[in-house]
Amino acid sequence: MATSGTVYVQVGYAFRDHVCWERPEDMDIPRDVYKVDPAYQGSDIAAKTAAALAAASIVFWEADPAYSKHLLDRAVVGVVWLHKASRQRIYRDYIKRNEVALRASESINEFGWDNKHAWIYILISKLQTKSISSRVP
Repeated sequence: MATSGTVYVQVGYAFRDHVCWERPEDMDIPRDVYKVDPAYQGSDIAAKTAAALAAASIVFWEADPAYSKHLLDRAVVGVVWLHKASRQRIYRDYIKRNEVALRASESINEFGWDNKHAWIYILISKLQTKSISSRVP
C-alpha cells in the first residue's frame, strides 16, 4: 500500500539473501521490509533516489522537456547526476569542496550494487574532458 511520505527501499537482508539460491517466493528465512519515512530517515536512499531521478531527466530531456525538468526539481541530493543533467557549476563546486567526504581522493576501481564511486569518477571525468576539449582550439 502506498503511503505519503514513505519510501519502501529493501526487502530482505542482503547477506542472508545472497547465500540462498532460491527464488524469493520459496525462501523460508525472515525477509524484513525496510522503509524511509520521517521517523526512519535515510539520506543514502534519498541520494540514490535523487540520482535516479536526475539520470531519468537526461533520458526525457528531448522527448518530454517539461517532465525532465520536473524530475530535476525532485532530485535534490544526487549531486553528480544533477551536475551532468543541468550543467550548473554549483554542483561541480560542491563536489570539489566535499571530495574527502565523497571519497574522491581514494582509488576506486570497481563497480558494485552498493558502491557507486567508480561511476561518480567516470561522470566527473567525462564532464572534465568535455570542459577541457571545448577550450582547446
